[in-house]
Order: sequence, then C-alpha cells, then structure tokens
Amino acid sequence: MSRLTTATDVIDALGGTQAVARLLNVGASAVSNYRRLGFPARAYYKLSLACAQKRLDVAEAVFGGLQSLETAQPLRPPSRQLRTGTQEADGMLAQFIESGYEPVTLSILQPSSPFIDRMGPEMQRRLFTFTDPAGEPLCLRPDLTIPTALEHLRRGIGGANRYCYQGTAFRYQPRGSGKPEEFTQLGIEIIGETMSDTHQKDANEAEVFEQILKIIIAAGVSRFEIVFNDSSHLADNVNEYDFSEAFKSQLKRRLLQSDSLDDIQQTLTTRAQNEAPPPNPLRMNFEETDNIIGRSGAEIMARLERKQQESQNNANDLKELNRMRVDLEKQSEGKADLPDFARPLIQQAIAVGCHEDQLVYAPNLGQKMAYYTGLFFEIHVPALQEKRVIASGGRYDDLLFSLGASQPVPAIGGAIALERLQEAM
Repeated sequence: MSRLTTATDVIDALGGTQAVARLLNVGASAVSNYRRLGFPARAYYKLSLACAQKRLDVAEAVFGGLQSLETAQPLRPPSRQLRTGTQEADGMLAQFIESGYEPVTLSILQPSSPFIDRMGPEMQRRLFTFTDPAGEPLCLRPDLTIPTALEHLRRGIGGANRYCYQGTAFRYQPRGSGKPEEFTQLGIEIIGETMSDTHQKDANEAEVFEQILKIIIAAGVSRFEIVFNDSSHLADNVNEYDFSEAFKSQLKRRLLQSDSLDDIQQTLTTRAQNEAPPPNPLRMNFEETDNIIGRSGAEIMARLERKQQESQNNANDLKELNRMRVDLEKQSEGKADLPDFARPLIQQAIAVGCHEDQLVYAPNLGQKMAYYTGLFFEIHVPALQEKRVIASGGRYDDLLFSLGASQPVPAIGGAIALERLQEAM
C-alpha cells in the first residue's frame, strides 16, 4: 500500500467523511475543512490509532510529526492498556479525564511576560514573540503549564483543582539542529492544596508522577531512566560548606532558580580569571593621612583590604564548590543514597514494575524550567538520540503568586512529549 501524504488520503482510507466524523465526534463539515486545512492537533492521537489498526502508512506531516519520514513502517499501535474504563475512552487524554482531571482548552497566543519572567534564560531565547496591533507583547505558547496556571487564576476558584490538556507547543531551535519547533504536550496539573499538609503534598507528587509513568509504561516503553532532583534540597546542603556569606546567598538563590552547578561554577571561574588580585595593602608606600585623588590613605587601605579579601573568598568559594560537586557525584553514584524527598515517587516507580537501576538521583541536574521550586523529575530514554527526555514534571509553589495570585498557591504537574514517546515506542 502506498504512503498516505495528505489529510484527504487518510479520510478516504478510513472510510470517508462520515466515518471520520463519527470517529472524532465532529460534524461532517468539520471533516470537509480537514480535507482543505489538515487535521487539528487534538485529532492526531485518535487518527493515528485508527491508521495503525488498519496498518496504514502515513507520512509525518499529516499528523504533525508523530511519525518519522525515514521509516517506511506503519505506525505501531499503542498498547491496549491505554484503553481505560469504557471502550470509548481509548486515548491518553481520556485516561487522565477518567482519573478525575478536567480537560482545559488553552489559547496558542499568550502574553509573553509570564514566560519571559518565569521560564529561565535558556527558554527565553526559544520564544516566538511578537507585538499585536494594539501594542501588547505576545508569544506562541512554549509550554502548557503557565497557560493552565493563568486559566486557573482567571476562574478565581479555590481548593485543589486537577487539570489535563493536550496541545501544540512552540520553541525555536537553532537552524540545522534537526529538532522540531512544534511538538505536542500531553499533561496534567494539580493546583491548590493546603500549604501545611505535608501528607497531601507527598500524595499529590506521587499521583502526578504515577499518572505520567503509567502512560509511558502502557505505551510499551520499558527501557528508560527516571532522574530525580530537588532544588530546595540541594540549597539546604550549601550550609555544610565553608563558602563566604555573599557567595552562599548567591548560590542558594541560583540553585532555587534551578541553575545547574556547571553554570554556577563557570560563572565563578570566569570571575576569578578576569579579576586580577589587588596589591597587598601592607606593601603600599603611603600613610593613612595621605590624600590621593580626593581619598585618604585610610580609605584606600580599607578598599584594598576588602578587595584582597574578596579575591581570597573567590578562590576559597571555587575550592568549596568543587568539593561540593565531588560529594554530590558520590551521592548520585550510590543507589542507597536516593534521597528521602523522592521516596514517594520511588515507591510508586517500584510498585508499577520499575527496577532500582532505573532510578537516578542527579543533584547536578539544572532544570530548564526556572519556575520549579522543589522536587522535579525527568524520564530519559537512553536509546534515543541525545538521551532524550520524553516526560518531565515538578513542583512550582510560587508560580501562581508571581502571576498575580493574592498568596502562594501550591502546585505540581507533569507532561509528556508525544512525538518523543512515539519515537521511543
């Protein structure tokens, strides 16, 4: 059978307009529009599943990149375990809905300032930004967590709320990188819980992690690693080392912003290389009572002593940072040293059939999303190019407050990159 390269080819192969309308639960006029304009992202999964069941060979472009152009094989059907509850609930999003998550529809166009302020320098460089005719700065959504948080604030509701979504995200990629600038995110968020309820906090973290992990396992992916980190846990370790007070404060702040130790060390090394040590004040040939360019000798001596101390602090801070990194690397190599903060997630992973050698504590891992405030995780597939991350998630307890909430709102979420999941399958 020849490859299907257009939406019309797929519609005809699946039985025509009426059959596809029934499959997608839309009107016939909508399917007619799909023939002209292509399929919307929300239809990709059901259509790819139907094509896989009929063993149809579909080109990548038809389903937004869910299939590689290089493969001549038809899409592999997802595991039947993805069908939960009723026969009609045959999609991954349906699994979240049946677990109590409310589906939300989020605008592709978003105000750019929340993403610029909260996503960190790396992600800022990957935004598609522009200004509308009224002068408002906008962007194409680079992820769906911040839009979900904004939707929660718009509704103005309290209590714990569970949301799920599936939609296209947009991130600029360097030309020639071969990476897609559009990809599909499937995710969940739990927003709002009692700040002081540690048991509920742990339960929500375990729930989000379990929901994401079950989707991946049900899809038939088994060879993966789960990487844990907690920026607040790492920041607490800073007090165990002999850093200068100024650098200790800066280090904690950058760790809580999810900067990696590699980046922090590079900053400190560059500073040490660019700043030549000041002369020793004890060897200067002037008296404290001298006046040099409007400054007394005593003022100059005090300034030189301060600069001398800063230079010594930089050298000592760099030495201590190296020692901290060595200690953390030893921790990450020992499976017995998996930290207590990840215990609820580790227990969930073991319960669904993961092995301990799939669980990795990576304290040096910097998270690309700067809005994470504590626990976060990534699920890697080493066999994929560049050991790709197919899913990630974490806690972002101050995001909603920074977006306009009257007080901090605890929240945690996770998302799967559907194209990468398909590749891993």
